Amino acid sequence: MAKITVYRVRRYDITTDNYVDSRRLMTDKGARMICSEIIRSTAVEIDEGDLESGEEWTPIGYVPKGNGDGIPAQVFPG
Repeated sequence: MAKITVYRVRRYDITTDNYVDSRRLMTDKGARMICSEIIRSTAVEIDEGDLESGEEWTPIGYVPKGNGDGIPAQVFPG
């Protein structure tokens, strides 16, 4: 299976007047689709099949196999 690079991303939350991290990892294209800022230092390669079907991001709470510390991405409030 092909490898793809995904990142943690953050975006501005008008309800809290703060930036919050996404609960998903996203490709460059996915981050642009939802107007999010990519946190480049969080780059990780995953199997392309780990993305949600037909999308540019992982499922909520996805933890890359063999990468990182096993802690899922931080949660958007609400």
